[in-house]
Amino acid sequence: MVQMYTIFGRQVGSHYLALATLLTTGGGIAWGLSGEKKEAPKPATDASSKEEEEFIQYVSPLRTCRWQSKRGSGLIVFYREFIRQANAEEQKSKH
Repeated sequence: MVQMYTIFGRQVGSHYLALATLLTTGGGIAWGLSGEKKEAPKPATDASSKEEEEFIQYVSPLRTCRWQSKRGSGLIVFYREFIRQANAEEQKSKH
């Protein structure tokens, strides 16, 4: 037997309530995901060289919004400094 619930004065089976819950949830998700797809804006890169720009483009999918600030991306500044230090160390080792 099915558990029956009284809703608005009518007897409703628990299996109908389960189906209604699943369909409502699925419909809400489908409705929320529908609509015009907006392309994500590309981050502005102020790279000093072509290699640095390629590196930033390579790692940019790894960024998330929490690294963003009002001034721009702190991650880009971090990578720029990292590349400068690596280049400086490489030049010191060559000389």
